[in-house]
Amino acid sequence: MQLSQPRADDGYSEIRATVDHMFAERPAGIGIGDLERIGWFDLHEEVPEIAVRALFEGQGAALASAATLDAYALADLRARDLAPVSGEPFAVLSATSRPGRYRGLVAADLAPAAYVFETPEGAVRIVSAADLAPEPVDTVDAGLRLVDIGIGAAAGRVLDLPEGFLTRRVRIGLSWHLLGLCARLLEVGVDHVTARHQFGQPIGAFQAVQHLLADAAVAVASGQVIGDAAQAEGDGALGEVTSLAAAVAASRALATTGRSVQQVLGAIGYTWEHEFHRFLRRGMVLDRLLDVNEAMLGAAARRCGVPAVSSVGAGAAVPAQAH
Repeated sequence: MQLSQPRADDGYSEIRATVDHMFAERPAGIGIGDLERIGWFDLHEEVPEIAVRALFEGQGAALASAATLDAYALADLRARDLAPVSGEPFAVLSATSRPGRYRGLVAADLAPAAYVFETPEGAVRIVSAADLAPEPVDTVDAGLRLVDIGIGAAAGRVLDLPEGFLTRRVRIGLSWHLLGLCARLLEVGVDHVTARHQFGQPIGAFQAVQHLLADAAVAVASGQVIGDAAQAEGDGALGEVTSLAAAVAASRALATTGRSVQQVLGAIGYTWEHEFHRFLRRGMVLDRLLDVNEAMLGAAARRCGVPAVSSVGAGAAVPAQAH
């Protein structure tokens, strides 16, 4: 089932093939140095939007553990001559609902020397890991390493960046991560209904099954279109709205794809032996880390003065000005 992809001449297929090969060889513990070696940062300088999308979608499809958010932030920090000390690895943290607490994904076997986070007021700060005490967070996905850290509002040093710089990249990166996961999960469903026969024909020949998978395909493709728009918008007030729209669309795609693929898989989808639960667990953790909803999108749109928010595809929202 063909989903939305950038134009062939944009180089997406070549970058994605490189990323897929890397994750196939080493699905855990990919760090910034590994991405340097495959030339991802050079590609980001040439075609940043394509490089980011290919990296995160490939990670989602492979269920890989890698420092992708860290690399995304680092690439844009380098473009502004604000990168941390050369060779110093760092991890990106997201704010939580608890004041002074932040959470972030850390690639397996990697030890960040610093953490970058954005305060509720919009200031981006970097603080040495030596000054912090990360606490592991138990999740339903044993393949992810999530940490929770208490950080004072004045900790570390402030980076001269636009308000929302880090939050926007976290939302876009995790959105592509979820969409890559959903696209692969949809392939799992399509493969199953093609191979599984009932009443003398593939179950994919039945209209009800086709409708379920079509709903999932529309949700994923809608999310991809909105994700492209969010990356193209850049930083600023409208960038906040479009990144929120991308996150909401990716969250909806996960819900729709998970529900539809579980339905067409039937009983086998409930077993430990089938891979469905691995995608569902990963998606649940990423979706919770995104922590967005349509009310947040509506509020951001009103602050930005966007006159209307219209629905695209399977209910995914995007500001009308960004179409």
